[in-house]
Amino acid sequence: MRIARQLIATLALLALAAPAAQAHFIWAAVAPDAAGKSAAQLWFSEGVAPGEVNLLPKVAHSKAWRRDLQGQVTDLTLREEKSASSGAWLATLDDEAPCSIEAECNYGVFDRGAGAMMLEYYAKALHGVDAADFAKVGRAEKLAFDVAPEAAADGNVKLTVLWRGSPVAEADVTVIGPNDADQQFKTDANGQVEFSAKAAGLYAVRAFRNEPETEGEHNGKAYRGVRRYSTLTFELADNGETSSTDAPAADGNQMLARAREQRALWDGFPGFEAALTLEDGEHSVQGKVKITADGEVELTGFGDLDLGWARGQLESMVQHRFSGNGPESEVELVQEATHHPLGSLVKFKDDPSMHSAYRIDADVITQVNRQMGKSRFSINVIDVHRNPEGKYLPTVFQVNFWDKETGELKSSMMCYNTWTRVGEYDLPVRFAFIDAGDNKNEVRSLVFSDQNLLAK
Repeated sequence: MRIARQLIATLALLALAAPAAQAHFIWAAVAPDAAGKSAAQLWFSEGVAPGEVNLLPKVAHSKAWRRDLQGQVTDLTLREEKSASSGAWLATLDDEAPCSIEAECNYGVFDRGAGAMMLEYYAKALHGVDAADFAKVGRAEKLAFDVAPEAAADGNVKLTVLWRGSPVAEADVTVIGPNDADQQFKTDANGQVEFSAKAAGLYAVRAFRNEPETEGEHNGKAYRGVRRYSTLTFELADNGETSSTDAPAADGNQMLARAREQRALWDGFPGFEAALTLEDGEHSVQGKVKITADGEVELTGFGDLDLGWARGQLESMVQHRFSGNGPESEVELVQEATHHPLGSLVKFKDDPSMHSAYRIDADVITQVNRQMGKSRFSINVIDVHRNPEGKYLPTVFQVNFWDKETGELKSSMMCYNTWTRVGEYDLPVRFAFIDAGDNKNEVRSLVFSDQNLLAK
């Protein structure tokens, strides 16, 4: 049970980095079930942690099995186990013996606007397996798309990506180590990459193989293009080497550039129009909104209702969906004694008027701190939505304003945004705001419907 306890603790840390992932994947693991018994578990999630309950049915047809160090394979019968917010497919194990838990899921044909494609998932978790035993159990013969690890010199681990037993060159490989730092690789001509694994803890690997020209039919649906993902997890015990960091030192400018690149933006935006309902507790008025290609906000049909608050929120939305907002000077990474729940702190070197500072967690800007006139404010991003390209948009965030001189909190607004995909763009569905301060508690919302892109 030592490994299971360590796994749970490590997964809790890795879950903080979940936004780094570009979509959902199948992950295999061994961890206690609700009764505290050791169980093989299958998760469909962005990171190495149980995924959302509502997504479990999408991978209900997954097949899983257990393979011991002698090569004996036992099929697993999966059952659903879920809590209020997360869930997994699992099978209770008879013992804690070292093994490989393996799974495959033909997700099926999907179409998110770029044409119908096939999506396949494969997963493997090496449970209780030391690096010295990778050669015995690392290769999963039953997995068509497999990532096989082997111990290498100087505390390194070598990974070989295989498709039906043959090496896959130029495959994308992501390695997340115990320090939560992502490392990106491309396999060589032999389908291999090598990385330092001196730090003790859990390693999570994800490999991607894209076949854009492969055509076929599945369950009566034709497709062109196949995307395959294979995940691997294994845990390494302390080998006496330092476990503080083996990854390259983080660079604040690179972190910020990546987080900015991962925002979902309206590049080449044609504009859109929609029916809009404004609600403020006293009024519920329907009209129309039009956002032009250059970001102008037009509101019609609302009579004499004061539209100042609605226009301000819409203009803010437009500003954040167009590229180029925010200071452009270099930043410095601030070294902090402990990990902050919202990630790493970077401060802008040349921003004398606003003194901007951001926090970044993986590829998401989670906090923005600035000064404006006699006020300072902080935007704290609690949750994000990922579009089909893996880019993020805010869903839950908080905006606080203080008096710069006295430190008095002047207002606090909690915001909730939902989005929908129309063509190649992410358009709003509902924006809700709870604004408190100065003896008020205002609740307002903007509800969009019949969203249509304008002709280019």
